[in-house]
Amino acid sequence: MSKIDESKLPPLGRRIRKIRELYDFSQEYVANELGMSISGYSRIERDEVKVTLDKLMVICKVLNLSIADLTHPNENHFFANWTMVVPRLPRLDHSAEDFEKLEEAYKAQVQTLKEEVLYLRSLLTKVT
Repeated sequence: MSKIDESKLPPLGRRIRKIRELYDFSQEYVANELGMSISGYSRIERDEVKVTLDKLMVICKVLNLSIADLTHPNENHFFANWTMVVPRLPRLDHSAEDFEKLEEAYKAQVQTLKEEVLYLRSLLTKVT
């Protein structure tokens, strides 16, 4: 079995931080989901520690992405279309009001996607 050249791996901490910020999640929230301290999680984002596969799997689950996306050698592979695909969701404290905000955000995203589909269909009809 050949050894992996770690110098060629992408800096995972920086990518994890970017994605966490896109979701508007706090470090505290992700650290709690991982069952670790905020300072320990912060060290992951600063690439000061190696992340175990178990922790990486939980991080990917919390941030709703695959390990393949997170570790792809080309950072643009994941971030190129991020803003078109994922809405910026409000930070939640798990209250009824927050769930209403989340529902509103999803409804707005669905409406945006419906409008995009209609626009793309109109382009296709012009071409054909």
